Amino acid sequence: MKIRFAVMGPGRISSKFCEAVRLTDCAEVYAVASKSLDRAKALAERFGIAEYFGSYDEMLQNDDIDAVYISTTHNFHYDNIKQCLQSGKHVLCEKSMCVNRSDAEELFAFAKEKGLLLVEGMWIRHLGTLNKAKALIAEGAVGRIILADAVAGFKAQVEPSHRLINPALGGGVAFDISVYAIEAVTYLLGGDIKSVSGKAVRNSDGTDIVNSIILDYGDYTANILTTLAASPPNSLLVAGSEGYIVIPSFIGGRELTLCRYGEEPQSFSFPYENGFQFEIIDFVDCIRRGRTESAIMPVKDTIQCAGIFDVVLNSR
Repeated sequence: MKIRFAVMGPGRISSKFCEAVRLTDCAEVYAVASKSLDRAKALAERFGIAEYFGSYDEMLQNDDIDAVYISTTHNFHYDNIKQCLQSGKHVLCEKSMCVNRSDAEELFAFAKEKGLLLVEGMWIRHLGTLNKAKALIAEGAVGRIILADAVAGFKAQVEPSHRLINPALGGGVAFDISVYAIEAVTYLLGGDIKSVSGKAVRNSDGTDIVNSIILDYGDYTANILTTLAASPPNSLLVAGSEGYIVIPSFIGGRELTLCRYGEEPQSFSFPYENGFQFEIIDFVDCIRRGRTESAIMPVKDTIQCAGIFDVVLNSR
């Protein structure tokens, strides 16, 4: 039997989610809710969704809904997640799930108390590129890790009211771009971070538009640079004593290259149609197996990432 999802927040990203669900045989989108009934209806009609609501409360009263995919703006995530958990629904929340560590810890504790699954939607961790890179590192293809480096960003040419840069909506590079780089790097490297340092450069409205982050692993460091003020070539590098791995356009990338010193480079390709379907399949599998967290996007990693936000965004 398919897991029935409801979508909370019918924005652009929710359309990608609905398209991805169609690529699976384990789930369906059964309902959508928005504060605007017209927007909910539009998404429902586009994807043939059975139910639509102009109220989150009304939607959550429906016993036919198993789980909720939350795609509202970051400032609403805490309240939305809590509301869904209180209603007995499993939750897959779009990144960044939480804007600080204390919120993340509280919500995961509440989910555990309720016996519900709460997972941050970090779709790139489910892609072939990151998982192949992780396997290569684990088997020693690059030798002892020396450093990691991730650069990502784009020039956000939007109005000040846009959710990307509007601080009232949880805008800023940390929650939109840095989260990808942090979650990609920590997924590949594993291990324990000894300390975190960083700095946020802000615009005149107080929105962080550049993040510089250093993750100290003791024997090596990972450096992360992200921005909403320029369009650098996005890439992720893990360099070791025997070689290095490069993933160009790692946020959704389909290719990677392994370069072992003194050998010909090896390239790997991992095509996909949407990308979100893999996190949906994992999430549904967790529900069916009665698991309390995803092995690919575990609780501790979301909490850790939120803690890194705290350091960077409170830097002086």
